[in-house]
Amino acid sequence: MFSKRVVFLPVDERLCTRDYFLLLCEAVGGVLEKGSDEIPLIVNNPTDMMNAEDQPGNQGKSTSFERVFTLLKRFVSEVTVIADVKYSNGSENKIIEAIMEIHNFDWNSTNYSGWNTAGNTIGTVSAHSVVQLLVMKNFLSLDKVKMKHLQIIIFLEHWAYKSKIRKILKSQLERAV
Repeated sequence: MFSKRVVFLPVDERLCTRDYFLLLCEAVGGVLEKGSDEIPLIVNNPTDMMNAEDQPGNQGKSTSFERVFTLLKRFVSEVTVIADVKYSNGSENKIIEAIMEIHNFDWNSTNYSGWNTAGNTIGTVSAHSVVQLLVMKNFLSLDKVKMKHLQIIIFLEHWAYKSKIRKILKSQLERAV
């Protein structure tokens, strides 16, 4: 079900994410198949230990951002997964901004998460992906509008709050004290 091409070490967790992903895949009834692209997992890897709220405001050119979108264009599959674990506690701003610029992004076949830890991010996209695949294969029916609303809520939580608003609130609190 899931592609075997994922190997990286998250900054905020010492368990190799590939091994963790294997456990999650098994927990949801999935199987890793060599050469399978039924659900490709695209991972925005970390380079340094940094919280999302501390990422630079103007990041300039982001090579990881470019890599994610190059991979998105390359995969033709039923479900595509973006796990944004570059920063702890939230999403990378550049990736979210680029996703929002794509007006015809199909949230019924793509899902994104940039949660507080790599484990929670991988867990979220794993569960979401299995549900999407079951819908695509007509084993399950869901309201597509509600699926899009779920992704909007994930964006609001993982990006707007964790990467943006929390930074503003922290600054205001420090000034008040």
